[in-house]
Amino acid sequence: MSKGLGTLILLGGMMGIIVLMSPKAEAEEIPAHIPTVDEIMASNTIVRLEAYRNLINDLFLIERIDQPAYQELHDAYTTRFYELVG
Repeated sequence: MSKGLGTLILLGGMMGIIVLMSPKAEAEEIPAHIPTVDEIMASNTIVRLEAYRNLINDLFLIERIDQPAYQELHDAYTTRFYELVG
């Protein structure tokens, strides 16, 4: 085995160990109902806020909420986003 190939295998093994030992990101649990403006505004992390944004978009795409409801929830998302990152 050549020296370069052995080094490559060693580095790959080390990277694998690092990945396995790194902490996993925890998924935010979002209720399965249509969120309210108050729930969105109470989001205290970007992760939770982005989960609400994805839920709002999904609900609009499958037509569980109409355009005015979508706009109201999206406005709340936008307002809270700028409060958190601003």
